[in-house]
Amino acid sequence: MSPESVALKDLPQWVAAHGDLFSEPNLILLSGEMGAGKTTLVSAVVQWLGGSKEGVSSPTFALHHQYKTPKIVVDHMDLYRLENDQDLESSGFFEVLADSDHLCFLEWSNRIEESFYQSQRSKVYVIDLKKGAKEDVREIRVRPLFQMKT
Repeated sequence: MSPESVALKDLPQWVAAHGDLFSEPNLILLSGEMGAGKTTLVSAVVQWLGGSKEGVSSPTFALHHQYKTPKIVVDHMDLYRLENDQDLESSGFFEVLADSDHLCFLEWSNRIEESFYQSQRSKVYVIDLKKGAKEDVREIRVRPLFQMKT
């Protein structure tokens, strides 16, 4: 899929148009520099799923946030501060991924080989976010990393 230019104010409409990604317990790897809008995207998804956007925040320091919505539980993790396998183990990372009935967003997933994620869920997607030409615009590209044939 080629990148789409999306104004931040239009992000809720973009989420609704791509709702099939967010209504199932997929693993979604978020890629983008700091400030690219990864947490803003998660907030829009939580709201689209019927949850409150209040309280949705970056998990950089907490490592993991969980949001309960009427449709699905959303896990939001950030691997930015993790330095080694021991940090991964103690963070609860593996337990979160084991909750295969949750929608899981993972920031800074490039700290682990992509091949690892293929064994975690039947559908794994990457959403690349980049700052656009204007400050309030993001270039968003969705691509499947792995999709098990059914």
